[in-house]
Amino acid sequence: MIFLLAFLSWGWPAERTIWVNSASEVPAGLVAVTINRCCGSMKPAIQGGELAWMEPYKGQQIVEGDIVQTPRFLHRVTAVNSRAIRTSGDANRRSDGWTPLSDIQYILRYVQR
Repeated sequence: MIFLLAFLSWGWPAERTIWVNSASEVPAGLVAVTINRCCGSMKPAIQGGELAWMEPYKGQQIVEGDIVQTPRFLHRVTAVNSRAIRTSGDANRRSDGWTPLSDIQYILRYVQR
């Protein structure tokens, strides 16, 4: 199978897409999470039921375009400041507003297609 870094939709740069073939090992420290089937807010980049590989958030740098998991959602970062991020689902027209960095649980790194 192929792993696809989920930066495909909403005009994010193609050069941020990383392909890893099935013979490659997923980097150590990532966590496998099955994406909930209930919501379509991140379509077409992420579909419900896909397997995502997440990096636990431990204060590392977050940049616009990253996809993060919080207790409320799995959405793309649209703005960053020193204390918070602004996020929105790719299929949503409105922002989620500002979320404290302390609420970030994971950063999405790959999606298994």
